[in-house]
Amino acid sequence: MRWLVLVGLLIGAPAAADVVAPRRVTASLHGRTARFVVRVRAVLDGDAFPAGELEVGVPGGGIVTRASAFAGGTEHRLALMPADAANDAFWGLGSASGDRKPWGVLVTAGGDVASIEIAAPAAATPEIELEMEAPTCFARDTRWVQVPASWRDAVNGVDAPDGCTGQSDGPWLGFAAPMTRDVRIGALAGRLSVTSGDFARVELDLARELEDVPADLATAIVIDGSRSVSADEREAQRAIVASYVRHAPHTMVQLIGYARRARALLPSWAATEAAAPRIDRELRALAGLNGSNIDAGLAEAGAWLSRLEGTRRVIVFTDERLAARLESTTGEEWANLLPPGTLVHVIALRDDKGPLERDDNVTFAALAQQTGGIGVAGTLAPDVDATLLVRPTSLDRVEVKGAGWDDLTGSTCSADRMPAGTSCTWLGKGTPSAGPIVIDGLLWNRPMKRVVVPDPAQARAIARELSVLGGLEAPVQAEVDRAAMAVNAVWSLYAAWGGDGGYAERLGFGHLEGTGGATDSTTISDTIGTAHVMPQVDLSAQLAGPLAACGDAHGTIEIDLTLDEIVDVAVAHAGAQQHCLEDAVWNTLVAVPNAEPRSHARIVL
Repeated sequence: MRWLVLVGLLIGAPAAADVVAPRRVTASLHGRTARFVVRVRAVLDGDAFPAGELEVGVPGGGIVTRASAFAGGTEHRLALMPADAANDAFWGLGSASGDRKPWGVLVTAGGDVASIEIAAPAAATPEIELEMEAPTCFARDTRWVQVPASWRDAVNGVDAPDGCTGQSDGPWLGFAAPMTRDVRIGALAGRLSVTSGDFARVELDLARELEDVPADLATAIVIDGSRSVSADEREAQRAIVASYVRHAPHTMVQLIGYARRARALLPSWAATEAAAPRIDRELRALAGLNGSNIDAGLAEAGAWLSRLEGTRRVIVFTDERLAARLESTTGEEWANLLPPGTLVHVIALRDDKGPLERDDNVTFAALAQQTGGIGVAGTLAPDVDATLLVRPTSLDRVEVKGAGWDDLTGSTCSADRMPAGTSCTWLGKGTPSAGPIVIDGLLWNRPMKRVVVPDPAQARAIARELSVLGGLEAPVQAEVDRAAMAVNAVWSLYAAWGGDGGYAERLGFGHLEGTGGATDSTTISDTIGTAHVMPQVDLSAQLAGPLAACGDAHGTIEIDLTLDEIVDVAVAHAGAQQHCLEDAVWNTLVAVPNAEPRSHARIVL
């Protein structure tokens, strides 16, 4: 604005603000969102306008939602206001004259920092408290959030956890969020509606362990005993089997070797712990013979498995060097050699030393797919981990889609392999009629499907995340920013109190015309901010139903409105019901007949 240029010419451009370290940070987890209360101190000499400028780091993807100023032993709550109006009001203090200088605080968005500008009538050390929210990253049954490097001395943070990507070198905070045994794959979906269409956010969370090892598991391990198996490949078979036995304790196992014919290498089914030494000896003593009749090995495994009830599995090894007659056999034909419901993993021995990995192109992968198991590329690594053969360690071929929805940002959920203990996020844009969203994936080769209905109660959280992400078309971005109800390009936080004058005389220049923010004789000061005498409106009837959902709650609710839009909510003396009451008010669209530009409502429960 033109008068800002004049201030710069008369008193010099303000010095760059410092990024300050917080004096105190408290953090808590609410659903998938981390909430912070961050307090900083400003040292002001009172001889300039503004008296102080600070920058406070904001967590990755985070946004400032509320603020208070503490001066002279009193808390002054800042009001959420349209950014232009808040800017005019604060800088208008500098253009107005008078003997009684007011306090003023303005909080604006500044990328990965919150900018704070303070007007003070005298030297002082006020404290500013900012409330912030940030989305979290789910990894290994913990929700993580990265905080700014400037917070390092105020928090007990750790280095970046596996599965989460940071935006800076700041530390990470973790909140325990273990998944239950009944929900190993969690899906959360929210919805934001604006005039240009709807936005949906889907988060897919995987527990650290996607399944338990079945207590009634019986595994027939079918070993390639043909002469074409090299010494290294024989050692790889032995190492993989040993790892499988370790990771499947308290289950039953039988070992079968095949070449031209197949035979059981153990006298009977045995518990894995007891059988481990015998299995190792048999594998070391197995001599390579002519023949690679894998069908004989599967038939022998089927005969042994048919003697047991419970969960049946086969792990079959092959060096992929076999008779031509076997190459044309279909997966269904192979599966018919086994009892119904038997799951088969096929391991193709390879000459690399990497970890065991799913490979749908190995020989006989069709057998694995037919039965719900996987094809695996074997490994010669001596420290091989066979956990992926015991229980699924990833969700594969993940796809998120829904009628009427289009992927907005290049979903991190469209993954070939999503490891256990990680999460992904999908953002979509759709029409108001767009419905449920479907998540498909594979546990081994067993289909997994989740159908989620995006919840409109998550609208504000989605708006805040999209506000920080940015990148939408300008009119749409403005709508999203407005729905966020937090400090961004549309909203700022502002309060003024204590005086009825200004700072122009102190700075040596007269009243500047056209500032748009000078105060006048009709203004009053209160603990929320400086405003014209505000009319009171009665919202008790409209809010009775939403507030009743919080049960037998008590407290006082102060509500500020611009026209019929709720722009600030303060709940006091409500104890554990505070957040429920706040959300109930924020999520209600009220109607105010003949609404004034600004008004206030008070409800006592």
